[in-house]
Amino acid sequence: MLSIFISLTGTGERTESKLLLAWFGSRGLASVVFAIIVLNSGVAAAGTLAMTVVCRVSMSIFTHDLTANPLASALGARIERLKLIIRILISTLNFKGLLLRPVWSFRAGNTGQLTAELNFYSHKEPDHV
Repeated sequence: MLSIFISLTGTGERTESKLLLAWFGSRGLASVVFAIIVLNSGVAAAGTLAMTVVCRVSMSIFTHDLTANPLASALGARIERLKLIIRILISTLNFKGLLLRPVWSFRAGNTGQLTAELNFYSHKEPDHV
């Protein structure tokens, strides 16, 4: 978990995004690889080590299952709050016939990070005949 969090340093990701990615990142893979190496080397306590790895990976899967829905729900609620703020902003600024049109633009940075930008363009409401 710590290695994934540290590897995301300098990418521009927010701390909460880095924590979420680190939490749901590849967990247990290194443990399984090292356990296989030990099992193949013929160490006397290899069976105990293998059971420890199985328990650790199983607990990781179990805790991820318990936390996936609450974390995804929290992220979804945050996105909905941002959408509401944008709707309020647009409705507040749409006055006296001045309409604002939100336009999203996306671009990839040098690090491969995708950034989104929201701009508002104004135009007059057409006269009705």
